[in-house]
Amino acid sequence: MNLGTWGVALNWIAVGWMVLMSIVLMFPQYLPVTAAYMNYTIFVLFGVAVVYTMNWYLYARTRYHVS
Repeated sequence: MNLGTWGVALNWIAVGWMVLMSIVLMFPQYLPVTAAYMNYTIFVLFGVAVVYTMNWYLYARTRYHVS
């Protein structure tokens, strides 16, 4: 789908919204923060980043080629 002249602006709005929501959703639900109410999203994202980084250096770096 071609959005014409609005395409770039809508893409930047979408990226900004995703960044904002990614930050807001990491806030704890209740104060004071206890282990029961802790939001563990940041730890999951860190684990995913570690797995992706390991995959890049151990496998994908030598096998992925841009054509």
